[in-house]
Amino acid sequence: MRYICTLALLLAFPVFASEAGSAMPRLALPDATNTFVDKTYGFTIDVPRHFELTGDESGLLYFQSSRKPGLIVIRPTPGMGLKNVQQLMREGFESPVTSLRTDGAPLTLGVRNGQGMTMPVKGEMQGQPVEGYLAGIFGPQGQGYMVLIGAITNKWPILEPDALRIMESFGLIRIEPGHEHERWYYRLAGRRLVFVEGYGRPFEGSLFSSDITLCANGEFHSRQSSGSYYDDAYWGSSEYHSTSKKSGTWRIGYEGLPYLRTNAKRGNVVTAVIEYRDGYYFLEGVPFGFAQNTICP
Repeated sequence: MRYICTLALLLAFPVFASEAGSAMPRLALPDATNTFVDKTYGFTIDVPRHFELTGDESGLLYFQSSRKPGLIVIRPTPGMGLKNVQQLMREGFESPVTSLRTDGAPLTLGVRNGQGMTMPVKGEMQGQPVEGYLAGIFGPQGQGYMVLIGAITNKWPILEPDALRIMESFGLIRIEPGHEHERWYYRLAGRRLVFVEGYGRPFEGSLFSSDITLCANGEFHSRQSSGSYYDDAYWGSSEYHSTSKKSGTWRIGYEGLPYLRTNAKRGNVVTAVIEYRDGYYFLEGVPFGFAQNTICP
């Protein structure tokens, strides 16, 4: 979380940075990628499939991987132009906790429907050495974006081979406000969310669990289980177990706050406000962690 907060601070205060550098050819990403489409902000980007959108707070989009180190951060910056980007490439970034300096020649990005420039950066974030690529991208409709792909220095060689390819996949599309719910669908499709709660003491206890799998094709499968036990030398012992299953369809809505709506084949429609923080998805305030999806792709 500290690493994320530092990058958020970095991108929250643009200090625009050298002259246009050499153009780079478009690079081909491996087949194992997903295309993230954001109509509200007006861009697309191809990211390796193991990178997932983990946050979209305060106008910052974070992509992280459970398999590789590093972070992809996108900050929409409306009104950015060539002079801003050139200054960004020239000056780097300084703050009380972050110092990033440009390290190499600027490269012109082959951005679809726009223009962009990137440059290697090195420096420190909260005392840790970091490396990466920082880019400025702009286009029609007043669109502008700052993009950072980076990692702690000793982990950077793992992410570096794909970094420029990811930058090169950036494309601009027409801005269509009102599609915030699509970011949440991207984050949840294919997820299995699990909540477990229980208590116990000698000879007595109970357990409740709930999990829901949200398939990418719009189907959901849920299971709720509860149980209790009691064991006493005088009164004897007893056990109780109960399980219920449901399936149907799901979708994400957005009315000021994102919500998950499930419609069971045999049952009612359930709507729950959803949020993400501290590594958990909260459904109506109840924290759900992640588990392996064994039901659907």
